Amino acid sequence: MINRRSFTALLAGTVAAPKRAWSQQVTAKTVFYASTGPEFTLFDVDVADAALQKRGAVTLPANVQYAWPHPSKRYLYVVSSSGGPGVAGTTHLANAFRIDPVSGALAPHGEPQPLPSRPIHTSVDRSGEYLLTAYNDPSNVTVHRINGDGSIGEPVSQSGKLDAGIYGHQIRTTPGNQTAILVARGNNAAGGKPEDPGALKLFGFKRGALTNLASIAPGTGLGNVKPAQGAGPIHVHPNGRFVYLTNRNQGEVDFEGKKVFNGGENNVAVFAIDAQTGEPSLVQTVEGHGIHLRTFGIDPSGRLLVAASIRPLAVRDGNAIMTLTAGIMVYRIAGDGRLSFVRKYDVDTGKGQQFWSGMVTLT
Repeated sequence: MINRRSFTALLAGTVAAPKRAWSQQVTAKTVFYASTGPEFTLFDVDVADAALQKRGAVTLPANVQYAWPHPSKRYLYVVSSSGGPGVAGTTHLANAFRIDPVSGALAPHGEPQPLPSRPIHTSVDRSGEYLLTAYNDPSNVTVHRINGDGSIGEPVSQSGKLDAGIYGHQIRTTPGNQTAILVARGNNAAGGKPEDPGALKLFGFKRGALTNLASIAPGTGLGNVKPAQGAGPIHVHPNGRFVYLTNRNQGEVDFEGKKVFNGGENNVAVFAIDAQTGEPSLVQTVEGHGIHLRTFGIDPSGRLLVAASIRPLAVRDGNAIMTLTAGIMVYRIAGDGRLSFVRKYDVDTGKGQQFWSGMVTLT
């Protein structure tokens, strides 16, 4: 097992800090996308008024799982699946869309490519030449070539067996583009089965080929058990001084014969980053106003954060029971990085959970 010093050496020189100053103006238009089931919706973003305006939607062959823009911002890659937690499903696809550079509207681009099982995450490498996809059950990684026209090409054959750990959840290449990191989440103990360990799996990455490099698993990869409590995505502010993550929970308990929310954490945590050491320190935790904040985005000017909750849920209000709707929550970001809640847009999740959302700046 690799130690901390060796891990640091492997990543040295690969991290590029954001270069945009707080006061620098961003002139390109930024749009926000959010999915409900197979429907993928486009919103205009009004940073000054901290508001969103729905502009249109496209429908995919199956429920949206994750999305990632090409570095050129001309294409958006969306993985979809008829599967879900505990459901294998039969349709698993990687889809490419052209992004209209003026409006952000999406148009299908090339044929969808079949995937081996339900994808949980996808990303594009730094060169824009490969689409990497992570799978949780069974834990796995695939790499597809991206054709010169931006459409998705054939998968890259991988030699040897990759160490994908247990329950893969995210795959990214480092800024140097020579290493890929798979977050393997592990599983809580359940049904008499012991806890599965989690780990960070490091791969060498060259021309789309992955090779086992290292496994990082502090404490043998076993964590403290907090039923149903998890962490969401992590985003660094454009000025590099703050980092944000969501805490997410959708656990239920019995209350007067009904299933209600267990009272866990659904919020956005704000950390200040020490300029000398890079160490984060918690400065704020702000209410999420929704259940299970799975994804969020920050506009490139660094003035707005928009988060999405995946589903509605019954919650207790004293002895009464009410429904906390699924929604899109908008926050202003102050100069000190702190958040202030502005508004919530309720979302009808009748077509499926609101599983992915994000910002894309147009060319």
